[in-house]
Amino acid sequence: MARDGSSDGEDKKLGWQQAWDQARVMALDARTGKERWQGKRGLSRISHGVPCIWEQGGKAQVVTEAGDVVQGFDFKTGERLWSHQFIGEGKVPSAVLGDGLVFTSGGWGGKETIKAFKLGGQGDLKEANLVWEQKEGMPKVPSMIYLKPHLFAITDGSVVTCMKADTGEIVWQEHVGGNFAASPVAAAGRIYFVGDNGETTVIEAGSEFKVLAKNLLGEKVQASPAVSQGQVFIRTEKNLYCIGAKSDQWKFDETDGGQARDSSSGNHHGAVHGAVRVGASLAAQSRASRTHWWKFLTLLHSMT
Repeated sequence: MARDGSSDGEDKKLGWQQAWDQARVMALDARTGKERWQGKRGLSRISHGVPCIWEQGGKAQVVTEAGDVVQGFDFKTGERLWSHQFIGEGKVPSAVLGDGLVFTSGGWGGKETIKAFKLGGQGDLKEANLVWEQKEGMPKVPSMIYLKPHLFAITDGSVVTCMKADTGEIVWQEHVGGNFAASPVAAAGRIYFVGDNGETTVIEAGSEFKVLAKNLLGEKVQASPAVSQGQVFIRTEKNLYCIGAKSDQWKFDETDGGQARDSSSGNHHGAVHGAVRVGASLAAQSRASRTHWWKFLTLLHSMT
């Protein structure tokens, strides 16, 4: 868990536009909420990405980025082990790991870039472990996604870029239309991009650009979707949707501000509004929209 308290003071630029040395990474006990350790970032600026876990030689590290840095901390003690320099403040996308590399994006005002660093090392490495840099197709909000041997990114303005993960070379770059804040997810060789307008674009995760489906949900979406047990979960401005092939294990009853229930065990799984029964028609959607979504369900069915 990262916290940057720079906004507590009078100088609102400190920690945002101006680097400061008080930011830290904290680990909390999941059962009790008690603090386990704190790790000092050193000079850095604010960011919004979530950390990743990387294992080397049987030891786990917490890989996390902030404005101007990408860093590795000892999983058990919080000791900062290494730090790479990557100039950029207010970074939103989370770092992505793959094949011994950490992929990160940042920069504004003509300095937008994607960089790949070799994981590991010791101390303040600056750019000593920089493997490659790509200045096209940088996402400012959505996180990237790594599917060996490719790295995929989508910009706020709908430009999807497929890169070779080991070199950063662009394989293809295409517009899918719309605006994007949600990060893409992948399943069964497909990548799902959910736009701000609620339209999901499904593409083949490969070296050729191929759109498999476009499905309009008709509600504003900025939260990243999740995939589990053959289902796609999408949080819109007003509802939470579970979409996928009918399952004997997971059966969600249509609710209106009630509880989502696992019918196989009777256990509640969190409050939702406007949930849909798996395999049933989508609530409050037009017949045409349902038709598009059933095409989507057909694609998802092959995942189970």
